[in-house]
Amino acid sequence: MKILIIADSDPRKRVIGGVSVYSYNLCKYLTRRGIEVLFIGKKHSGKIINKFKNFTFIELNNKPNQSNYIFLKNLFQIASRIKLDDDIIIHAQRPDWLVPFSTKKNKKIVTLHGSHLKNVYLKKGFLIGKIYSKLE
Repeated sequence: MKILIIADSDPRKRVIGGVSVYSYNLCKYLTRRGIEVLFIGKKHSGKIINKFKNFTFIELNNKPNQSNYIFLKNLFQIASRIKLDDDIIIHAQRPDWLVPFSTKKNKKIVTLHGSHLKNVYLKKGFLIGKIYSKLE
């Protein structure tokens, strides 16, 4: 079995924050059970301190702390180029990160961390909030 995880973190480095800790623990759990993990994430500063077997990391941004809009744009680019076997499960930490992979026939899972929808409405406005609510 293979799993593609999409998150705005890098589980190979010191983890801070809920999604990062969740992604790290998920990678640790899966790889210890012999499941191959392909992880698409964001560049973070610091040295690599966690090494997983059966693990490949694809860094989508070239600078730490780039916005989620750049991350999403880069996801669209990689989704059009990456070849995924049909049995790979795609697991994203936000529903909008699955959109670039919507044409792929793979099974998809999204983990919702907290009440993100409320924050989208507050920070991004009504239109983006409505689109995001449909994705959820």
